[in-house]
Amino acid sequence: MARISACPATNCHTPALSGEGRRCKYTSQSVVNYSIPIFPSGDEKAQVNDEDNAVMNLIRSDDWVVMLDERGRDIGSEQMAELIGDAGNTGASRLSFCIGGPYGHGKQMRKRANASIRLSSMVLNHQIALLVLVEQLYR
Repeated sequence: MARISACPATNCHTPALSGEGRRCKYTSQSVVNYSIPIFPSGDEKAQVNDEDNAVMNLIRSDDWVVMLDERGRDIGSEQMAELIGDAGNTGASRLSFCIGGPYGHGKQMRKRANASIRLSSMVLNHQIALLVLVEQLYR
């Protein structure tokens, strides 16, 4: 796998991980952050649907998708390494981690995800979730 992407639904820019991405000094992998702009409409369902459509447009058919969700499976660092290894064994060209917006993931993402994990039993905002995810990826 050449690329690991993180797709947080966010209304702010994360310059440290934007653009072409950061390369890990130990592997040929890079992390690319694709930020999905949020335009709060006051209608939670419409916002989740808009974010869902935007994220689905970024995901390719051959991606192995991990949804980060508060209802996902609890895993430790070793299980995260196994999950990444399993994704590589499927022949996927990219491993995509998707961080939900303030109201969570939509139906399309829940159906498309190959795995669903949670980083904490606490609810984390997207910036903290991205920080924890990147720390685990480079561990």
